[in-house]
Amino acid sequence: MPRVLRVALVVLCVRTASAEELQSAAQRVATSLVMQAVQARIATVAVAPLQESGSARGTGVGKQFSDALAQSLGGRLQVRDWEALDKTLRERALKGAAPQMTAVQALIAGEAAGGEAGAAIQISVRVVSVASGAVLASESAQIGGVQTVAPRPRNAVESTSVDVAIRKIADQLFDGFSRLPGSARYRRLAVLPFSEAGDEARKRELGAVVTAELSTSLRRDHNLLLVERTKLAQVMGEIRLGQSGAVDSASAPEIGKLSDAQALVLGSVAEAGDRFLIDARIVATETSESLASASEAVQAANLIAFSSDAVVLRSRKDALFRSLLIPGWGQIYNREPGKGYLFMGAVAASLGGALALHELGAQA
Repeated sequence: MPRVLRVALVVLCVRTASAEELQSAAQRVATSLVMQAVQARIATVAVAPLQESGSARGTGVGKQFSDALAQSLGGRLQVRDWEALDKTLRERALKGAAPQMTAVQALIAGEAAGGEAGAAIQISVRVVSVASGAVLASESAQIGGVQTVAPRPRNAVESTSVDVAIRKIADQLFDGFSRLPGSARYRRLAVLPFSEAGDEARKRELGAVVTAELSTSLRRDHNLLLVERTKLAQVMGEIRLGQSGAVDSASAPEIGKLSDAQALVLGSVAEAGDRFLIDARIVATETSESLASASEAVQAANLIAFSSDAVVLRSRKDALFRSLLIPGWGQIYNREPGKGYLFMGAVAASLGGALALHELGAQA
């Protein structure tokens, strides 16, 4: 290799100590990765969104950097669309097939980690061979000028918002789920029905409400594959017929085998004076090891008000009865106002047309 080229390569691969702007950092990292990838005979790659941790969590900087990196790599490497590739892999996982990345030679992944709020964000990127799993190239950067948020406190004494409490629990459970080997994106998680302690908790079915909201948060905020409720209900029915007892960590291997889940979320909602305590933990199905636990307290009035508006507690019979009385009312009752008003508009238009035709006929 010519001496000038070697010097240039060293300069480009030096990890800067000072913070960079996101776009310039992405271009520099792309140049370094291209040089290393070419030496490893890699031509086709896919860029996954960077995982976010610390004060970088929730800022979107991981997605921003990966998008900028993919754009900078274009023209020098063949960059496949990550969202399309990820969708295909997830569909294969849902069908029980082994995920295979035959469309690319290597996957570019990494992490965006932040320390204290306002500090520079540390970016680490690596190129991983799809065939062997070996790391073929790596690079890092410091991103400055990105607005970050302070990490949310864990195990707070009380959360005034039910939604905030559920998200805190979901974040901590996801951290534990990430400890399992392999990519969390293609592993399955089963959220078991939360138990209820106390007359008010049972009367309001708060366990079902918290279970549904936590499942939604894990799927929406962390993009996890969850076992469907119908399949999970069948599995739980089979296990309860056999042991007729409460589900605990000892049941994890059997539930995991029947539901094809790598981890389970167990929890409870208990009355504590003017508050409800929500406890949750995540358990590995293979080893029954507890990966993480979380606990939040919410005002009783807030959780009761939240449950009164929960879709999961709305019965099909009530929705059907309302739809028979007024078309569209059942959809509105199930918190689908768009469909409800569409049905109402269609029925009103049909009745209006029928009346108009009847009037024209009478005149004729």
